[in-house]
Amino acid sequence: MTKEEQDIYDQELKRKWDNEAVREQSFLDGEQTKALEIARAMKEKGFESFVIAELTNLAIEEIEKL
Repeated sequence: MTKEEQDIYDQELKRKWDNEAVREQSFLDGEQTKALEIARAMKEKGFESFVIAELTNLAIEEIEKL
């Protein structure tokens, strides 16, 4: 493989991994949003913060800000 071919290959591989990182972050952002919505609803129904934290994997500090 020539240096030029290696550079092209490396650029394509980096592009692929960058795209995958963007997709993964989008998924995680969506999961975080859903967890906050659930936590807000649970808080409105009177659930204790520690229970909400355990079930949603959110920090108690995040829950108390809702």
